[in-house]
Amino acid sequence: MKTQELTRIAVFAAITACLAQIIIPLPFTPIFVSMGILAVYLTGVILTPKQAFLAQLVYILLGAVGMPVFGGFKGGIGVLFGPTGGYLYTYPIMAWITSFTIEKFSDAKPIYQKCSFIFGLLLAMIICHGAGVVWLAHLNGITVYQAFLAASAPFLLPDFLKIAVAVMVGIPVRAKVTKGRQRQIPETPQE
Repeated sequence: MKTQELTRIAVFAAITACLAQIIIPLPFTPIFVSMGILAVYLTGVILTPKQAFLAQLVYILLGAVGMPVFGGFKGGIGVLFGPTGGYLYTYPIMAWITSFTIEKFSDAKPIYQKCSFIFGLLLAMIICHGAGVVWLAHLNGITVYQAFLAASAPFLLPDFLKIAVAVMVGIPVRAKVTKGRQRQIPETPQE
């Protein structure tokens, strides 16, 4: 990997760690509103699929070894087995699926490109919420419906707002980053 790729991976792992500290606890559920999801969305929108996956994997690994990068300055393997573990496990997949979907339509008409952003982000959100609900149901021995009411329903509107922010911020940033990547491709010498 090039230094620039490693830097992007590290920067987005750090952005996720910073934004994950912005949390809003809710009294009726062990899950909290976290801006960490916004960082995951931005990672998928801006980076390549490989970089996006690795940035979020680095974030998860840092937290697993005890760095206080998870919401509320928590760290350690115990957090991954706690109520928010189902969400955290999906971060690398969410970032990858968003980036992959966007890259698949990068040469399409502008309207399809914008739709790919929204589709990729919505798919990532579904994966995140689905895993979070199933994990919480398993962990607490409750039904999937009860887990949905506690771990997904209250977070749908905030996550739609995060998707809107990721699209508004991510599209112009991705355009700049993509131009930078294209400029770095060396031209093959003419014979």
